[in-house]
Amino acid sequence: MRHHRFDCSSFVRYCYGKAGITLGNLDSVTTFTLVTMGKPVGFNHMKRGDLFFFTNAKGQVNSHVAIYLGDHLFLHDHGQSDTGGVGITSLNAPSWRKETNGTVRRIVN
Repeated sequence: MRHHRFDCSSFVRYCYGKAGITLGNLDSVTTFTLVTMGKPVGFNHMKRGDLFFFTNAKGQVNSHVAIYLGDHLFLHDHGQSDTGGVGITSLNAPSWRKETNGTVRRIVN
């Protein structure tokens, strides 16, 4: 953010911060710290605002994080999103669905 750009975890931190929820300082928030926050939720029980994680094609677990919006849509920042950055993507897109790893965290109730 200091360089006026996001990665997926700093984008999640920014969004939660705008909602008044602090996830930690800028230097400490990563996908690996986000995956330990809140409480675990089953993938099929996601609600709007839940964080969920991806394992990329290289096998890197929790390599990406997104915010679930409901109706099979999610908000994230990724170079392969439709916008080339921050965007809304469908979980029905096979390329994204196959990389979800089932890890979901609910930060707030």
